[in-house]
Amino acid sequence: MNHPELNAAEADVIELYGRVQPDPTLPQHATTASTKEEPVKQPADVVKKPSIFDHVDHSTEEEIRPFSKDCIGVLANYLSVGLMLGGSTSILYPILVVREGVTPSLMTASTSLVTVFWSYKILFGFLSDCFPLFGLKRKPYICLGWTLCAFF
Repeated sequence: MNHPELNAAEADVIELYGRVQPDPTLPQHATTASTKEEPVKQPADVVKKPSIFDHVDHSTEEEIRPFSKDCIGVLANYLSVGLMLGGSTSILYPILVVREGVTPSLMTASTSLVTVFWSYKILFGFLSDCFPLFGLKRKPYICLGWTLCAFF
C-alpha cells in the first residue's frame, strides 16, 4: 500500500497493524489550532475556594501611613529597641574588658545574655497574639517590656 502523506516509518506501521480508528467513547483532543475545544464543564455544586493568589482590589483598602498617630508607636518602639540593644552591647566592652579586665569568654557570655531575648521575639509575638491583655494584643506587652527595661 502506498501512503504519500505519511513518512516511511508511519507507512510501515499502518501496513503491519492497519489504520487505527479512534475510540468514540474517549474524548477527542484538538490536534490543530483551527479546531475549537469545548470548555471543561464543572458541576454546579463545586464552589471555588479563595486562594492567596487571587486578585485583591487594593483601591478599596485604606492606605497605611507609617508616621500617623496610630503607627508612630511601632516606629518609636523599634528605634528605642535598636538604641537599647546597640547601646547595651557596645557599653559592655569598655566596662568589662577595659575597666574590669575580664576574660574574652566572659565578655562574649555577657553580650549573649544581653541579646538573648531578641532571639525570642517571635515567641513573644505568638504569646501576645494568643493571650491579649485588656482586649489589646501588643500594646500591653510593649508597655510591660519597657517598664521592665526601665527598672532592670
